[in-house]
Amino acid sequence: MIFKKRAGIFVLILQLFLTGLSSEENYKGTYLELLRSGNYEELAAWLRQWEEAEPENPEMFIGYFNYFVRSGAEVVQSVVVENGRRILRPRTQYNPENVNVGITYLDRGLQYTPHRLDIYWGKIELLMETGNYAKAGETLSNLIEISRSYNDQWLLGDNRPVSNGESYFLNYIIRYYSKCMDAYTEAPMEMLRGCSEKHIEVYPQDAYGYFYLASYYHFADQKEQSLHYFLLSEKINPSDCLTLLNIARLYLDLNNPEGVRAYAQRVLSIGNNEEKRYARYLLGQLE
Repeated sequence: MIFKKRAGIFVLILQLFLTGLSSEENYKGTYLELLRSGNYEELAAWLRQWEEAEPENPEMFIGYFNYFVRSGAEVVQSVVVENGRRILRPRTQYNPENVNVGITYLDRGLQYTPHRLDIYWGKIELLMETGNYAKAGETLSNLIEISRSYNDQWLLGDNRPVSNGESYFLNYIIRYYSKCMDAYTEAPMEMLRGCSEKHIEVYPQDAYGYFYLASYYHFADQKEQSLHYFLLSEKINPSDCLTLLNIARLYLDLNNPEGVRAYAQRVLSIGNNEEKRYARYLLGQLE
């Protein structure tokens, strides 16, 4: 068992770009009306007009992205197992060719506005949604690498500035790490490994990079390496009980009862009820 840090994830990628757009502006307002109505033939013509009028407007490139992704998507019924029962659940199925074209428009928008953070988020989210974790990881790693240059300049929809840019950025990328942990299979966990390594390289004083790289090594059943990175995370954030519990659990797996006792006792001193309950469980495993 490994304890996971969690954060919310968008339910539907298209929602990311529908917020913050003003219906008072002619091009955007008409674009939104056509997108919501599903009138894709008219929408394509309108986007061409918009591009001619404002060829460097990032919202126009987002409009093309939404057009291609949504016009090529369909809702299908998928069989899932819940509580031992097979049931049907709706899911969105994307057209791979349309997705690729849509992403090229996001990339074009980023050429003009490389500090539009919401465009990066949309690209990463859709790549993960469609199972392209390798490309999503490459995109996120590259974003982490350049982020220090833009942390005071990040913009969101309609070029709205971001306050406390570095803090916002670091908190937000945890959403993608958490999603990889929720999937807990090889491709997303490899994405997590690469991104957390880059995170440590660029932000060595931030505990989350070490925490999630430790989580990757736990997944890979490399317990000594996992312990190494959890201990590095603990040095930066010594009161984080999830880190302390993971260390205690690894000490249990590695037959180090003194380590289990030391870290479980710390959790009993500062943890919440659930954390204390698991600390007592770990101590009970020594009896």
